[in-house]
Parts: sequence; C-alpha cells; structure tokens
Amino acid sequence: MKKNLISLSMATVLILVLNSLLFAAAKPPEKGGGLPVINLPIPKSTGEKGYLGLSGDGFFKIPQIKAKVVIIEIFSMYCPYCQKDAPRVNELYHAIENNSDFKNKIKLIGIGAGNSSYEVEVFKKTYSVPFPLFS
Repeated sequence: MKKNLISLSMATVLILVLNSLLFAAAKPPEKGGGLPVINLPIPKSTGEKGYLGLSGDGFFKIPQIKAKVVIIEIFSMYCPYCQKDAPRVNELYHAIENNSDFKNKIKLIGIGAGNSSYEVEVFKKTYSVPFPLFS
C-alpha cells in the first residue's frame, strides 16, 4: 500500500512537471508575428459561408476567408464585458457592411473562448450577432 502511494505521488509530480514545461513552451504570438493556425468548422449556414467566401463542408483556416482584413472578436458567453460590448460590435459589423469601401474587404468573426457550440449559439441569439461565431 505504501509502495503504491509513493509510486502514485511520483507519477503525479512527473505529470505536473512535464505539464508545466509544455505550458511554458507555448508562448503567445510575438508582436508583428503571424496568427497561429486555427482550424474552424465551415459554417452550415449558406449566408455565413457566403459572407466568409467559403464553400463545402469540413474545416477552414482564417487566411482562407475572402477578405483583406479579418477582425477576430474573442468572447465568452459568461463575460459581462463581452455581453455589454456585443451591441457595439454589432454596430461595427453594420458600419463595415454599409460602407462600400470596406464591405468586401473587412470581415468579422467571433471565437467563444472555452464556450461550447451551444453556448456560442445562446450568445449569438441573445445579442443578435449578425456575423459568424465559433466555439
């Protein structure tokens, strides 16, 4: 019993050390550096596919969006700041879409940090978000 407890303790310490080393190795992007590769599901909605300039099914990478600039909103359904800011972000989307100089050059997407697909849909419906959101 004592031997099993020592083995379990040593294994736990080893896992924690390895995990902290891996976490330390994952640095945030450098200023001016490239966006990390993020695979997102192609939206099921034909309107959202058209907005992003995508087709088919499966996954896509952000550089595949047909736009010169892609603005990525990171949000959480549970974040009170995100909830308060949602109407202003919607206004930004409408300002871009109503300006012929920006309409097909700038696109907005949202990524729900730590949110499930269900939570993202609740946020989208609650705040009438007109652009694609991803979990």
